[in-house]
Amino acid sequence: LTSPRNGKDEGDVASFQVPQILIFLDLDGAVVRAGFENGDNYTSSIISGTRNLPPPAMTATQKAELVRLVADDFSPFNTVVTTDAAEFSATPAQFKQMCIVTTTPQTAGFGSGVGGVSPWAGAGFRIRNSITFAFAAPYLNDPIQVAHTVSHEVGHSLGGLPHQHLYNDVCGVNREYHPGFGSGLLGFA
Repeated sequence: LTSPRNGKDEGDVASFQVPQILIFLDLDGAVVRAGFENGDNYTSSIISGTRNLPPPAMTATQKAELVRLVADDFSPFNTVVTTDAAEFSATPAQFKQMCIVTTTPQTAGFGSGVGGVSPWAGAGFRIRNSITFAFAAPYLNDPIQVAHTVSHEVGHSLGGLPHQHLYNDVCGVNREYHPGFGSGLLGFA
């Protein structure tokens, strides 16, 4: 196969690489305030007031598996997944994202049916240094389900990945999930 841009083999794909992005999973609990998106200051446009978000009730083994699974989800991309707050602090804002994993959506001011939330600027737009949220209790702290939620929400903030939509003539646009759309390592459901 050749690149449509220059006719060369796909071996030169490195020329299209973007800088490495650090994804910080905050599993230690946090206080988040309403404000402009800023992971360094723990402010978020989707949080109202000031919220004390406790750490998830996951064991050390469950947390390690969560980190491994999220790192695996993002392995096709130029990313590093960490739980090291010092590494997050040392990384320039334009090269990092944060996901706070906490207990329930109610602690962050959301309804009981919510598994995770993310700010979203539109398809193709990245919100740099923003905070996404994943709630472990609705998934009974299952690392696989929590990892799916983390990866899904971070996907919204990293590249504006939207939900899949079903268009039909009867009811217009149904905003719902459609598992199985996309394929292989780069599928997003």
